[in-house]
Amino acid sequence: MKARMHLTGPMKKVIEEYANEIVEQRQKDIATRAQYQWGMAMYQAGLSPRTINRVIDLLPAVADKYRDLKTDQLADEFFQLTLADRGVNLPETERKQ
Repeated sequence: MKARMHLTGPMKKVIEEYANEIVEQRQKDIATRAQYQWGMAMYQAGLSPRTINRVIDLLPAVADKYRDLKTDQLADEFFQLTLADRGVNLPETERKQ
């Protein structure tokens, strides 16, 4: 026989908040690792540290634009198509928003 625990509203809220914090931290870690990979790729492609740091400085504004478009479910498509139009070919996401 399985024991069942009934969660109260406040208990559910605490669990949900904790789970959201864990997910948010993991998303930040994934984004940071992606930045490491891009930074290393740019360095290995011969871009100067100064240029790479300029890109890093631009990331918050780009992330804000992505966040704004994501609310309208347009972010991935807009970024991917804009880059493709400029000759930067990156794959589409496997899972659409």
